[in-house]
Amino acid sequence: MGADKNVELVRAGYAAFSAGDMATLHGLFAEDAVWHSPGSGLMSGSKQGRDAILAFHAEREGKVIDYDNVNVFRISDGVVTEVGQFSQDTGESDAFWA
Repeated sequence: MGADKNVELVRAGYAAFSAGDMATLHGLFAEDAVWHSPGSGLMSGSKQGRDAILAFHAEREGKVIDYDNVNVFRISDGVVTEVGQFSQDTGESDAFWA
């Protein structure tokens, strides 16, 4: 799969996430995909498997957190197999989710 197709896949994933379209997201991740989140808070650590990845999104008591993240995607055979998340401020993220 070429770089353009990989970009399309990631963009489709963000669009599906924004729309709450879990069925589309389900199809974009490999069954054994891994998502790594930095820090030491409640949401930190590695999520093993597509179902665990899709289950860890949440809201937090009406609070909003606004900081920059970078997500690095590994894509193989047209599906996401691994994501590394890097946060601007892991301490702020940890405190938000505490």
